[in-house]
Amino acid sequence: MEKALKYILHLILFKIILKNFLRLFVGISFPKSSDLENIPQCIYVANHNSHMDTAAFLAMIPMKGHLDAHPIAASDYFGRSAFARKFFEFVFNTILIDRKGKQEVDKTIAPINDALAKNKSILLFPEGSRGEPEVMGQFKNGISYILKAHPTIPFVPIYMQGLGKAMPKGDSVIIPHDSKIIVGKPVLIPDVVNLPVQEITEIVRQKILELENRTN
Repeated sequence: MEKALKYILHLILFKIILKNFLRLFVGISFPKSSDLENIPQCIYVANHNSHMDTAAFLAMIPMKGHLDAHPIAASDYFGRSAFARKFFEFVFNTILIDRKGKQEVDKTIAPINDALAKNKSILLFPEGSRGEPEVMGQFKNGISYILKAHPTIPFVPIYMQGLGKAMPKGDSVIIPHDSKIIVGKPVLIPDVVNLPVQEITEIVRQKILELENRTN
């Protein structure tokens, strides 16, 4: 019953209301739904400039796999209370993680590993937090540990252009701005288990930069 209610809520909120609002009033161009429907279980990886990024991702993902696509968010920011945690988990399908630092990587990514083991997909922002609009920051290595733990699951690069100007960090006012979301092909990194963490992180970052170069 809860899953059916969640499906109906997401259909109305993200696919009918939000997607049309973002497309018609904000100016975001989305990829064709047909281009996304055959993407297998994966780790979506995107640049991060705006609170709008997660909402745009959920508006983009076809309903076929919508409830199985989980944005990753920090519990210290989005789960400050029991109500906030339940709200973001139910409405935005988030998986909240505790940022414990380099010494406790396994504990930090444990909820992600659990979700991937259950055939779920995730959305990760390797920059960790929203940066300067239209400037991609350095990636943290969490994505590499996840890819090493799940070598048969591909990552899918996503480049979000212009969303940081439509809703900049520190500003809750939405400003119409021509924006677009570009989704790349699924990528499996050969011999990822044996590669250095920093090298994996750079491979992922370069794949997103390749998508950015398409817009120039």
